[in-house]
Amino acid sequence: MDTLAVPPLSWEALQAMLSEGLGPDVVLEEVRELTGGVVHVALLLITTDGRRAVAKVSRTACDVDLAREALHLEALRQRGLPAPRVYAHLVGTADAPRSWLLMAFHEGVSLLEARQRCAPEAWDGLMAHLGELLATLHTVQGTDWGPVSGSAGPGGFASWPAFFRSLYSPAWDDVRGTSLLPPEANVRIAAVHARLDALLADAGPPCLTHGDPFGTNLLACPDADGRWRISAMLDPYLRWGSPEAELVRLEVAGIASPSLRETYARLRPESDARMRAHAPLYRLYNALEQLAFLVARRRQDVLAALDVLPPVESG
Repeated sequence: MDTLAVPPLSWEALQAMLSEGLGPDVVLEEVRELTGGVVHVALLLITTDGRRAVAKVSRTACDVDLAREALHLEALRQRGLPAPRVYAHLVGTADAPRSWLLMAFHEGVSLLEARQRCAPEAWDGLMAHLGELLATLHTVQGTDWGPVSGSAGPGGFASWPAFFRSLYSPAWDDVRGTSLLPPEANVRIAAVHARLDALLADAGPPCLTHGDPFGTNLLACPDADGRWRISAMLDPYLRWGSPEAELVRLEVAGIASPSLRETYARLRPESDARMRAHAPLYRLYNALEQLAFLVARRRQDVLAALDVLPPVESG
């Protein structure tokens, strides 16, 4: 299926999405491209009566991931979290390979931009609100570990160490076969990796986590009282995982703050001991993941530069 060509987007195709999601009488008036779309094209659709919706359109044929995203967004909404309502979605077929999702538009800027706009006290309030939302999300418990199937179905791993290993072993495999780290560091990391079952044995129950709660996936804007708040949680990749691991990912991304940690600890005090015990290990594996990503990116840059270099005779 992935060899099928996705036809160029047309006005008629976008109008058909609106008709499917908002009704046959809705008329498309304006289209604006939104930032942040890498895997998908993200478009703001504005109708003649002033309504706004966001269309996410896959760049690849018959992409099923948007159907998963639709279910995950609805799972967040059902738990009172600020996720967009999904109006309609469609998985492409051999005859019509374009996959798309139509959802409500939420005002807001990315957290990175919000941090530049906010005064320090406003940023603290915004981070406290994020702590409240994450605490609400993380109170939902499952029976096993792994990616959420359906709106909030089972994951498929019997333990958190097993799921954690599946997430981070690829990064460790990419790094350990190189000279990027000193030999003694590789030996120490290998020892840690071999003992994950013991080191993460007391991870607590599997909890619902966003999976990718940073970058452009969290929008913020001032509310009616002028207080900055999280206005939308986007692009969820829901997992039955460790809340503490998710908090550390935010910390590594430079998003966490004392007000977030304090608010979260007040609402979920049972997490505090696990955070102290496991945060150093989670920071290590996040650093390994970032190192592996940078190596892969630089490798791609080298190969791309080599491709445009004129042939040079060897010898």
